[in-house]
Amino acid sequence: MPFRDRQPLPKMRTSLAWAMVVAWTVVQPMVVLTQSVDQQANTMTHRLMSPYCPGLLLADCRSEGARELRSEILQRLQTGETPESIETNLVARFGPSIRTEPAFNGIGLIAWLSPFVFAIGGLVVLARVVRRAATRNRSSIVPTGLELEDDAGMSDRLQDELDALD
Repeated sequence: MPFRDRQPLPKMRTSLAWAMVVAWTVVQPMVVLTQSVDQQANTMTHRLMSPYCPGLLLADCRSEGARELRSEILQRLQTGETPESIETNLVARFGPSIRTEPAFNGIGLIAWLSPFVFAIGGLVVLARVVRRAATRNRSSIVPTGLELEDDAGMSDRLQDELDALD
């Protein structure tokens, strides 16, 4: 009887885990949507490269041009412009190198998909190596009884040695 009393607990844990997943899925997008304009500007400057300081993010560049560009982004967000439209405009002005991640088209598509292609290829190669090693090991194990039956001379020698031990 005590065992039956404990069974609902794992179901309750599973239900609680699913409730947490659903809650996070619903709450997390709302948090992103309620970001303040300052937070959106900060996020954008950390996602864009500086056209004035090569190799630095716009947020890290200390040049006057970068300061003005950060201020422009903040003002445009305050007027209600979307981050996507601002980014599109900046790419048109400064080129695609302003993005910290490649676009999901053209050559950028190769950059996005190549890790998955290499991972799948690696798994295929690993599966083949493991399968080959498993069949090689299986074929190298031959039961000793079969070896002795095939070779009559070896069987006689074994019998002689066993007789000698007695």
